[in-house]
Amino acid sequence: MPHLKQLDRSATLAFCPEKLPGNVPTLIAAGTVAGAVDMTFSTNSVLEICSLDFANGSELPSVVGSVQAPDRFNRLAWGQRLSSDASFPSMGLLAGGLADGSVCLWDPALIASKSDGRQPLLAKMQKHTGAVKGLEFNTFSPNLLASGAADSDLCIWDLAKPATPSLYPALKHILASSSTNGTTVVWDLKRQKPVISFRDPNSQRRASVLQWNPEVATQLVVASDDDRSPTLQMWDLRNSVSPLKEFVGHTKGVLGMAWSPHDSSLLLSSAKDNRNICWDVHSTDILCELPPSNNWNFDVQWCPTIPGVFSTSSFDGHVAVHSLHACTLPKITERVNADLSVTHQASGETVPLKKAPVWMKRPCGATFGFGGRLVTFANHRVTAMDASGQQVQRDQGIVTLSQAVRSLRVVMMQVVTERELVARSEAFEAAIAGGDKTTLLSYCEVKAKAGKAADVSSMQPGASGSQEDGETWAFLSLLFEAAGAHAGANGSAAGVAPGMGALNLAGSTTTSPTRLHGASGTDGGSATSFFAGQDDDPDFFDKLPDEGLMPNGTSAPATPLRRSAGGADTAHAGTKPAAAGESERGSGAGALMPQLSSLPDMSMEMEDEIQRALIAGNYETAVESCFKANRLADALLIANIFNSSDLYKRTMHRYMKRCPKPFMQIVRANVEGDFEALVRSRPVGQWRETLALLATYTQQEDWTRLCDLLASRLSLAGQHHAASLCYICAGNVEAVVAYWARSLAAAASRANTDSSAASRAAAAAASQAQLEELQGCIEKAVVMGLATGNKKASGALADLVTRYASTLAAQV
Repeated sequence: MPHLKQLDRSATLAFCPEKLPGNVPTLIAAGTVAGAVDMTFSTNSVLEICSLDFANGSELPSVVGSVQAPDRFNRLAWGQRLSSDASFPSMGLLAGGLADGSVCLWDPALIASKSDGRQPLLAKMQKHTGAVKGLEFNTFSPNLLASGAADSDLCIWDLAKPATPSLYPALKHILASSSTNGTTVVWDLKRQKPVISFRDPNSQRRASVLQWNPEVATQLVVASDDDRSPTLQMWDLRNSVSPLKEFVGHTKGVLGMAWSPHDSSLLLSSAKDNRNICWDVHSTDILCELPPSNNWNFDVQWCPTIPGVFSTSSFDGHVAVHSLHACTLPKITERVNADLSVTHQASGETVPLKKAPVWMKRPCGATFGFGGRLVTFANHRVTAMDASGQQVQRDQGIVTLSQAVRSLRVVMMQVVTERELVARSEAFEAAIAGGDKTTLLSYCEVKAKAGKAADVSSMQPGASGSQEDGETWAFLSLLFEAAGAHAGANGSAAGVAPGMGALNLAGSTTTSPTRLHGASGTDGGSATSFFAGQDDDPDFFDKLPDEGLMPNGTSAPATPLRRSAGGADTAHAGTKPAAAGESERGSGAGALMPQLSSLPDMSMEMEDEIQRALIAGNYETAVESCFKANRLADALLIANIFNSSDLYKRTMHRYMKRCPKPFMQIVRANVEGDFEALVRSRPVGQWRETLALLATYTQQEDWTRLCDLLASRLSLAGQHHAASLCYICAGNVEAVVAYWARSLAAAASRANTDSSAASRAAAAAASQAQLEELQGCIEKAVVMGLATGNKKASGALADLVTRYASTLAAQV
């Protein structure tokens, strides 16, 4: 039979009822059993105390002390220490019921310590005339000991003073006894009379052992050693007419029985059929069984301090200590070797326990469910009242005791660790509820102001991030503004250019939308931003100096004034040229001729050529002659007055080629309608001005394409935040969300790197910052989707929403 420890002697056993202080192993007491002899036919009786040191690999328990006993033992009991009396033995009392009818008391501490001359035997009480068959300490009052003998006497001993024990006259508690005639009597020792008696009405079976139910005070189990009725019967004193339950499994009489102190649903029994069975009390089924032994086990005992450990005592000269887990092993067979040694072999399949004992169950547990729910349970040993009013100890879950009614509760609670995240989520949900654009606009403006305030407040390390966030919200807020107009180059009003109100060419984040947008295309309000705030003047071209009319800013060659054949003055060398705008405009060629004769910086031949061309109505030749003479303003004036077919347009194109000023790119793009070339050619560092140009001059159908183009250039140049703002203007939700997702991942990677060597507080702060950034990304993505009406989710947005939903679901 598999075992943990084994003592080679026939003995009755008792475990030390308390765990000793320090690392002292569990102790057991073994007394030579009556009615059995060993191979030497010795008649001595020895009481030994052994140590069960399971850390020691030896199968033999180490003997820590032993004494000679007056006679052999029928029963051995080890009582608890009386804590209220300092003079009481520190390890409790050992009581032995001997074959001569005496009850002896020993101090186990003196036996284990091998005392110096002090006698371990404290008292020998001689009251019974027959062999003492039953012996048990009172669980509630360790100083009380009950003994029963073959003479049918039942004695209650008061051991408060072990040296002078006395019979206890009155006792509150109930006592049960059984006899060989099969009758079980329950005594009320306070009144010193039996309360109830019962026996099996169907058979005259004698009782061998009985045990009270540790959970229900009115129930007890009685076993019989009669081979004709080898069953265990559970009786309930509230109805003692017939047994409540019957445990059927043994084929011969039952000799020993023990109820587990750690799990009241486990009951051990040993019988003459060499079987040791562990029963499930609730179902009366066999829970497990040790492999059959070679001889009868006349006694079984549970260890009160180590769950699942029990002992068996057999008539073949062995006291073994087992674990309940040995019941799960395959069948063990013994084989005698050539050298007469015995080896144990496992055969057959392993049979596990049908149910887990209480001590193997979790004393408490917790698990998180969806939505931040935490479910917990706990198993506590509680004191409950049974139906008869008796207190019983039970291993239960969390219970409520009210009028003897117990209810098991499983606790479910909501655990919120990110309250700020939940609050922000609820506020955002309220803002987007119903999709009201006024509410969304207010929400965006509040966010933009908060970002600006965080940036202006201090020079903190996160200030730049707050500035970018505020600028992003400012652009998003303009997506909901219905005021203002997006004027095209032809002066027709179109929709509002998204986000332009947030542009500031000086670098600030907020300006009025009218700073970049006029009410119509002819207002010219946006030109103020490009030309350093100069006022518009209707006589602007009339006041231009002559030297500004030459290409590359050079002055026209000076020639002296002279009288032409027609009587007009012409310029001579060294004379300052007159302003080109001083000539008056006329409605015909005749009105122009007097003024043309006074044009400076022109030879007589060229002047005559221009006059002849104008007289003949050949305006293109006149314009060509003006270009040859570098009279660009005159060329524009003539082409504007005499605009045949597309003369004026061609003249402007030639003029812009001859005057490659930086601002002429803007004029040329407006004239030719080629804003894509303008976007591609302008420096990326001037993206704000470029975006303002597009807002001022482009049509709505070109706006999205050109903003996307500008954003692509900015992204390639590494200006990702500026690119994201242009993507917002273009309404490109997928591109801007992808940028936000990348920024969030980069920030998380930096935070993880920084927090690896940082303190716990720094790591918690980094985690909180990541959650705030995630919340901000989700808010901006949802707001932009609502503003553009884009209901498609990109891969980047899906990943963000999944992560956000998982985080938020754990909180609410």
